[in-house]
Amino acid sequence: MKCTKIGGSDDIKGKITCLSGFLYVYSRAFAMSGVSLYAHKITSEFFDPTFWSKRYELGAALFHRLGRIITYSVIGGAILCLSLNDSIKKARINYSYNGVNSVRSAHTPPRSEQQS
Repeated sequence: MKCTKIGGSDDIKGKITCLSGFLYVYSRAFAMSGVSLYAHKITSEFFDPTFWSKRYELGAALFHRLGRIITYSVIGGAILCLSLNDSIKKARINYSYNGVNSVRSAHTPPRSEQQS
C-alpha cells in the first residue's frame, strides 16, 4: 500500500481495501443467490408431475460454480479484509529486551551490592 500514491495515507488506503473486501463478499453472495435460484427452478420443474416440457437436471457446471463462488468469496474476502492489519500494527507498543551477555553475569549480583 505504500507504493500507491492514490488514496491518501496508508490508514485510509487500508480502510478502502477492507471495504472492498466486504463488498467483494457481498457481491459473491448475490452471485450465489442467482445460481441457487436457478438450481431451485430446475429442481422444482424436474419433480413437478404436471410439467410436460423438456426436463433438465442439475449439471456438474452448476456445482462447480457454487463451489467456486463459496471458495473464492471466503478466501478473497478474507485476504482483502485482513489487509487492514497494517494500520492496527502501528498502534502496538514495542518493548525492547536487552538479554544477558553471559550466564555468569546473570548469577552474580551487581558490583554495588558486592562492595557493601
